[in-house]
Amino acid sequence: MTNVTQPHIVGSGLVAGAQVLLYEGSTRLGGGVADGQGNYAIQPDSPLADGVHSLSVRQVVAGVASDASASRDIGIDTTPMDLSSLSWVVPPSPQINAAVALEFPDPLGSILSLTVSAGSQPTQVQIDPTDPRRLDFHWQTPGSGSVNLAGTVTDIAGNASSFVKPVSF
Repeated sequence: MTNVTQPHIVGSGLVAGAQVLLYEGSTRLGGGVADGQGNYAIQPDSPLADGVHSLSVRQVVAGVASDASASRDIGIDTTPMDLSSLSWVVPPSPQINAAVALEFPDPLGSILSLTVSAGSQPTQVQIDPTDPRRLDFHWQTPGSGSVNLAGTVTDIAGNASSFVKPVSF
């Protein structure tokens, strides 16, 4: 899965100098030339739409095209997560250094930032290895009151989404 709409497709094992053609089904998407060792790096001439694409390559040597290679699926996703419905799995409490967990609608790819508007900042922040939709962290709360938990995360395709989650304890 990627958010890159014109991904680089690389391969090897072709005839040196062969023309390399990229296809989805019978539609030609782009092409290039194999290097002196038969390696290639090609990409679609136009952006691919969101969704799963089944891509294959053919080589052309002396005007004769080979059969298509086995196809490989690649998923394109350019839409950031909708974070309007974040939910607490383990809600914040006034407890010192409390374990806290937020559940996201889609699997996370990375955590770009996580901050609190007042008090100490979250520590031991990690994507839960058993549930990639869950963000686990520890937080020493500033006592009773309200703060905003703000962050930016990416989904597995690399799309960044930001959120602000009000917290009362």
